Amino acid sequence: MAKKVSKAKSGKKSKVSLVKRVNKKVTKLQKQGKLKKSSRKGASIQHGNKNGNAVPAVAVETRYDSEGNELAEEWDREESGDVTLLADANWSFNTEAERRQKKRKPDGYSMNEYEVNPRKYADLESQTAVKHLLPIKSRRHGIIQQSIEIDEPAEILPTDSSEGLPLLQPAEELPALSTIALYAQRRRKLEQTKLLIAALATAVVENPEENVKKLRQLRVILQDTDPDVMVTVKKWSMMSLMEVFKDIVPGYRIRVPKEEETSPEQKLKKETEEMVNYEQSLVKNYRLYLEELEKLINGMMKPKKNTKGRDLHAKLPATALCSLTVVAVNCLCSLLTALPHFNYRLNIITVLVPMMAHKMQKLSVPVCTAMKQLFKEDKLGEASLEATRLISKMIKTRSYIVPTQVLDTFLSLRIKNVDLDAESEAEKKKQKLMTKKEKMQKLSRRERKRSKRMEHLEQELLEAEAEESKAKKTKFQTETIKVVFLTYFRILKKARKSLLLSSVLEGLAKFAHLINVGFFDDLISVLHQLVESGDLMHRQMLHCIQTVFTILSGQGQALNIDPLRFYTDVYNILFQLHAGVTNGDALLGLECLDLMLVKRRKQVSFQRVLAFVKRLCTLALQLEHNSSLATLAIVRSLFQIFPKCDVLLDSDESQGSGLFMCELPEPEHCNAHQTTLWELHRLLKHYHPLVRRHAENLLLGAPLQGQGQLPVTTSRK
Repeated sequence: MAKKVSKAKSGKKSKVSLVKRVNKKVTKLQKQGKLKKSSRKGASIQHGNKNGNAVPAVAVETRYDSEGNELAEEWDREESGDVTLLADANWSFNTEAERRQKKRKPDGYSMNEYEVNPRKYADLESQTAVKHLLPIKSRRHGIIQQSIEIDEPAEILPTDSSEGLPLLQPAEELPALSTIALYAQRRRKLEQTKLLIAALATAVVENPEENVKKLRQLRVILQDTDPDVMVTVKKWSMMSLMEVFKDIVPGYRIRVPKEEETSPEQKLKKETEEMVNYEQSLVKNYRLYLEELEKLINGMMKPKKNTKGRDLHAKLPATALCSLTVVAVNCLCSLLTALPHFNYRLNIITVLVPMMAHKMQKLSVPVCTAMKQLFKEDKLGEASLEATRLISKMIKTRSYIVPTQVLDTFLSLRIKNVDLDAESEAEKKKQKLMTKKEKMQKLSRRERKRSKRMEHLEQELLEAEAEESKAKKTKFQTETIKVVFLTYFRILKKARKSLLLSSVLEGLAKFAHLINVGFFDDLISVLHQLVESGDLMHRQMLHCIQTVFTILSGQGQALNIDPLRFYTDVYNILFQLHAGVTNGDALLGLECLDLMLVKRRKQVSFQRVLAFVKRLCTLALQLEHNSSLATLAIVRSLFQIFPKCDVLLDSDESQGSGLFMCELPEPEHCNAHQTTLWELHRLLKHYHPLVRRHAENLLLGAPLQGQGQLPVTTSRK
């Protein structure tokens, strides 16, 4: 029997914790002798009676009322005789978990059907499906049941008896579409997207100020990820945005506002604010569009990987990615040539320059063509300078291993006004400035103000006369030609056996009149070494010779240089030209002869002229009709400049002694005066009528008037 221990109720509410009260009770029982600790470790606590007999162990149960006061203590006997006290109990949060662990159902236990089904209440049963919620307890109404109506009853998934997990039902298989159905579906998507792109583009072009936000929608279409139509939609959106920007971009460069101008304290007019917002929105959309194009191009050139290590363009096949890159490159080329004045021009050039040396012709040819067009249409010269610097840097980084078409773009540069003495003039200006400062220190205050006003007035006059733009143009073109010559000289010094040598020599021949006089001697000696080395083809040799005579016909006239060795080289090269592959090089050879014989008529001997006339008439027999006409035109000019050449037309008269030896390499010693131009008689039977007409004119001594003269239209050609 359990013994109940009563305790008087306290009138005050206890604030002492339950553990402390239990400890106090146990201590009190030990002092009274009713409880005694065992000396053995781990032994249970026992209590005894007055006679000293052991009393069976009891459990102390302390009860409390609603206010937390002690009501009674119950002692229950246990079979082991040990007394378990609340003081030895575990008060951690793990106690509840251990209790739940004991109540866990044994292995192999399966839930019955009524345990799985939700609880149903009789008063809430109805024909409609409902979902029962947690009840609410109220003082007045008691427990109130809650529920909501649902459209369909929740289906209970079947569970696996071994693990108690719901089994997934297999998904319903969609009906397989045929090839025709897939094609029709794709065509329907494309038609919808096409109409959307057309509507957005038309709205922006009609009213750019109000519909500038629709540019963002076009850019969103550019980022479409639908695998069925992604490639086609990207191409359409890229081309549409390109045409839209070409139509709505203004004819000036939009300036980025400063922080002071964008602060809320800065007040602007309504019209001004709207214009500023429109321009900034336009520039932002243009920049984001260019970034998308650059991502596509970089995906082809350098595939980047994301953080997971997967290729961003791995989803697209190589052909689709290549076609997208081609469209992106064409768009950038069109924007560069159509909007060279607008923002981000340098960024576009930076992206396109590496594509000039790409191995795919679809990518390299459009970029080279765009660069040539940019050089031809650039009036100020700033864009040409930027492109020239980047191309030169790219050639240097690739160790001069690039296609010749990259360097051929320099031939399209329109460089006329060059100030080669700009550095010396800048030093002179500094000296003048120093003297000016000294003068300003000596002047009075009134005189200083007057001089400043005069300088300001002179600057305004220069701006009104557009002299400032001319000075900028000259400066840009001077810097451009310096970069070009630096690239050419590097190739001549480090890569003489490169494929770029022909382009270098052709460029030097074109811009030779712009070379500084200080480089003439060294350049001519280098070109002579190249010609004498024997490693050059006949076209490259002709370019070298053309460069030399271009230099000597301009500022190089003051130089004491005898180009006799180059006359011998050209005389021997002419026989290597024929109607086959080298027919196109005949024009280059005739340009060299024009510089050597016509423009330097006073420095050429008569024997040399006769030798070249004989060689040209022989050359006309083995060229096509167009090259033969050009050759006979040069001969006609020599007949008019040197009238004594008619001795070659008379077969009865001869001057001096000796025989004509055409195999000699020296034109001075071949005895050309001892031969005749029998080739002209053969040309009288040429298949082309104009060639026959020119041959007849030369046989008559190239008269300007009278019998045998050429028509005006023919002589001008």
